[in-house]
This record gives sequence, C-alpha cells and structure tokens, in this order.
Amino acid sequence: MVSFTTTALLIIGITAVIVSAGGGENYHHNKKHHNKKKFDVVVYGQFSSNVTQLSNTTITFQNDDGSELIYINDKDQSEILIEETCVYLVIWTIQVGFVCSTGEISSWARLNGRDIANSNAVQTNTLGNTALFILHLVEHFDKGDKFQLKQSTVDINGQIGAIASQAKDESDIPSAELTLICISREKEPYGQLFSTKTQFIGTDNPAGSIVSLDDIHKQHKFYGLRLRSSSSSSNDNSIIEYEEAGLYYIQVSVQLSRQGDGNVSLWLRLNGQDLPDSNIIQNIAVGEAGVSFTITLLELNMINYNS
Repeated sequence: MVSFTTTALLIIGITAVIVSAGGGENYHHNKKHHNKKKFDVVVYGQFSSNVTQLSNTTITFQNDDGSELIYINDKDQSEILIEETCVYLVIWTIQVGFVCSTGEISSWARLNGRDIANSNAVQTNTLGNTALFILHLVEHFDKGDKFQLKQSTVDINGQIGAIASQAKDESDIPSAELTLICISREKEPYGQLFSTKTQFIGTDNPAGSIVSLDDIHKQHKFYGLRLRSSSSSSNDNSIIEYEEAGLYYIQVSVQLSRQGDGNVSLWLRLNGQDLPDSNIIQNIAVGEAGVSFTITLLELNMINYNS
C-alpha cells in the first residue's frame, strides 16, 4: 500500500529467491575457469566502476567483484555477457553527484542493443548534494545475451552523472554498481509488475491509497503469481496473489515527481493488514524527481483464493 501526495509511476518487482549455493571454495574464481562439478551453481555477477562517468553515456564497469557464468566483455567494458539462460533479478545503483551545478539523471537498461521497456527512472540532484539512485528489473536472458546500462542527463550550467570518490579512512565509493542473480528457470515463482499510469493522490486521503497495477498478462514477466481487483472496477489490479508458499524477496520502487513540497510514504499490506516495518518516507521538493525504494523478505503461506 502506498500513501503519498504526488504524481507517481509505480514499479514493483516480486521474486521468490530459491537458489542452492555451491561449495565455499568456489565462491571466487577466474571467469575463464568456471566450476564443472555436478551440483547446482548459483549464477550471479556483481560489477562496479571506480571511474566518474558524466553526461550522456553507456555505463562501463572495471571491476568484477564476484561472478559465475556472467562477466564483463574484455573488449567493451559496457557489455555484461550472459552465459546461462535464466530469469534474472537485476539491481543497479548510481552514485549521483555534480561537477558544477544542478541537474537531472535518467538510467535504463538495454538488452542486445535495444532498450528494455519500463526500465527507466529519473533522479534530480541539486547543487551541493549527492544521492544514491537505485533501480531494478526482472528480465529473461538467454545464453549469449549482452546487457548494458544507459545514462542520460540534463545539465544546468555544469555536468551531472555517476561520481566515483574516496573518503579518508573509508571504503572507496564506486560510481556505479550492478548485480545480476539467476532467480528462476520457470520453476520458481517470480514477477515484475508495473503501473504505467500516473496515480495522483491528494491531501484529502491521509490514510493512503492502494496503487493499482497494469494487467499482468500484458507484461509476460511472471510465473506463479496473478493479480486480482480489490474493488468492483476491473481496472483496479491491486492485489497480488501467489500460487506457492515460500520465502519471497520483495522490492518496490515508486517514481516520484510533484508540483509542491511534501513527504512520500510507501509501505506494504498483507491480507489487508499493514506489514510491520515496511514503511519508508522520502521528501520531494518543487519540480524535483526521485525514486522511493523499499525491500522486504517475507515468508508467505498458502491462502484460499475462493474465500
């Protein structure tokens, strides 16, 4: 459930994380010497950049922080090469900063040279401030696919972008980080659900408003999930039903923009009740844009859909 006084684009990614890890001695290894043992391998990759990347660009990654069957293309550091067909949970962060002035940054994903639908988000940054831009998606990748991240900026008398830095007596701050995890081979439940409609909630509803989602059958990014209306309106797809009990990793992000100052609260509900400790709050100023983001890990039991 979400409570806010803003124009919002809601993007929800729900995944059931059901994976089995290999032996600890194989956690880190050279990307060219993949494990050949006869047990299930967790396919994953985490990559980072220690290079400041400004203005319109394709993000590059210099560091392989740990990977299995996913790696950086040696000939083009903007390309992440996939060696295992799977549905992947993808999370990336950009350390937004400035060189001279205020600006706006957008980031989205590309697959084999083509933009991935509904993967874009925008973040405003003002002079003297920094922000962490967090984005995510669920996508089916085939063996041999090439994944990239794009960055576009609107600069006002200066340059804005992904800033790498180093603070005294602290860990380095990467300009960008990217994590990919194989979560389903169409056996484990997963889903990424969108609302492509602007949903404005006024101050006359302080208790909050349930956000509706696009028809799940138009998105083709789900397995073991379905949507149900919470009212008589067939367009009010706001209840997510699941077909398998288990431990679910849930991410929710909301693209925020507004015409006035205000705070945005975002939280979840389970079986009609507010989920404890799921609420977050973010302030949005006049003319700014940002992404509100929350994560939870939740054990879900089976329910009777016909009740």
